[in-house]
Amino acid sequence: THDVRSDPHFLCGGQAHQHTMSNCRGLTIHSAILAASGFPVGFRTSRQGESEHQCYETLLRFMFAYCFTVSGAAHLGLDRIIFCSDRGYWTPALILLILSFGGTVFGTIKRSYWVPFTYNQKRQDKREQIETKYGRSIFVAFSRWGEYMLKIMAWRGGTGNVSLAMNSDCSEDQLVTMEFKLKNSADAKWYHDKDLTRDQRKLKAFQQISGIDISKEDLDKVDAHIQHSLNVVMLTCTDLDFMWFTLRMFAITSSSSVASIKRAAPHIPPTAPNRPAFVNVLGYSGLLSHLGSLN
Repeated sequence: THDVRSDPHFLCGGQAHQHTMSNCRGLTIHSAILAASGFPVGFRTSRQGESEHQCYETLLRFMFAYCFTVSGAAHLGLDRIIFCSDRGYWTPALILLILSFGGTVFGTIKRSYWVPFTYNQKRQDKREQIETKYGRSIFVAFSRWGEYMLKIMAWRGGTGNVSLAMNSDCSEDQLVTMEFKLKNSADAKWYHDKDLTRDQRKLKAFQQISGIDISKEDLDKVDAHIQHSLNVVMLTCTDLDFMWFTLRMFAITSSSSVASIKRAAPHIPPTAPNRPAFVNVLGYSGLLSHLGSLN
């Protein structure tokens, strides 16, 4: 360890990085993992004088070299392959490289000059400043890069944080369908206040998101814009009401699926063909005791 810290060339050509939390200096290994299975398909160590973009590109070309064997078909080499990387990797050059090969980019991104949204920054530029103190909201913008289109999204969680993400698998005419739900369960008290009229209830709900006062005269315009132009679906603030059951009548939630498996498990005999599946699921979730006799 002493030699690594004192001599940057000790790493045999590898690029040394300082790990802040553990206060150690060493190599950085970049990995490529299949998202569905978690199976590793590629590793590469950063070389001295090499940027993360160059390391990423070298690893990409090595893994998918077989896709570029047909002359003139490089623009389709990564067709139907989605790249989901950590936000620190995404640079305009890397995004354009993947898109030019026919790939799809998807993932979180950092605040940058090419991202149309930002937060907690006092810079005066054309990016939209998102206030972090208001309720849950999603902001969507489309950024055209030559012949390519990126959908940029900013999610305000309602707890003082904002997350940025992008997706190249989009078209400019796409709209976002959202469920309107306030962040605090206590909001259900005023939502169900019998003294509030329907218009007063909607006004107060909109004000929770916008952070500004909305007059009753503007309610119809706001209602039309949010529900029709932005394609937002207005729901109630609470679960287990009639709307909640209506929307989920053909869906299986996590709680209902667990309850169904736990109720069926005691009746699955050892000779049943689906017994191994129950053993795997219940064993993984720590519920193996619900299964019938193991003998």
